[in-house]
Amino acid sequence: MFKYRSQINNVVTTNNPLKDTVEYFMVQCNKTEWIREAIILNKFKTDQFVWIDFGIYQFYEQEFKENIEMHFERDLTCLSMKNYNKIRFPSIWPIEEFKNIDKSKHSVLWFFPGSLFGGNKKIF
Repeated sequence: MFKYRSQINNVVTTNNPLKDTVEYFMVQCNKTEWIREAIILNKFKTDQFVWIDFGIYQFYEQEFKENIEMHFERDLTCLSMKNYNKIRFPSIWPIEEFKNIDKSKHSVLWFFPGSLFGGNKKIF
């Protein structure tokens, strides 16, 4: 996507302009491409692929006030042992809430947080 950066001059209005830059959105959009490339290489000969980035830790810092590392390690261990036939990802809001949001009042709606997703290679 970065080869097209010079063609993008449309800036999104956001309540966090220091984070929500065009380059940031490009990285978010490219994560599925990086997973696809990992699937093609498949160095570990696996059917399951998961994207986990450092952004996921922010969730744990907000959600858990104590034993953050314990919760983090527990969830990542659990995630690494599951097999999925579909793509799985966490959401910020329940889908019912997302459907009812007045989208005209929001510039960026983060339904999919982007720090964690995965599933079976056949789905990607």
